[in-house]
Amino acid sequence: MKTILFSILVLLMATSCKTKKGTSKSAKLENSSWQVALLEDKAPKSTQTFIIENTAVKGKGACNGFGGQLELKEKNEITIKNIMGTKMACPNLNEENLYFIQLRNTTSYKLIKGELFFYNKENKQLIKFIKLK
Repeated sequence: MKTILFSILVLLMATSCKTKKGTSKSAKLENSSWQVALLEDKAPKSTQTFIIENTAVKGKGACNGFGGQLELKEKNEITIKNIMGTKMACPNLNEENLYFIQLRNTTSYKLIKGELFFYNKENKQLIKFIKLK
């Protein structure tokens, strides 16, 4: 009987540690706000943001606001889908279009020293964000 109880206790401890470990990085992303620092290794000409609220994302491109859905998976995998936005024209519209394309192409992310990096399936860096306060 003691062996069974001990085995159950060890199993519960291992499971709880795994759960905490698996959610720690995604917890840092949830309910956070970011600003684009680099878009394909170039500083953007306009302020563009990315805000995460649970499984939803929103933000601002060069001209337009947008919203979409976010799915965080294991091993820093991420899917951003159903991005929809307003359709106003502006001088930096090409930059905004590139931002939205890169969000759709994102398949993984890394958090490094308070900065957020998005990568595509070839592991090429697409976007670098700095955290907003």
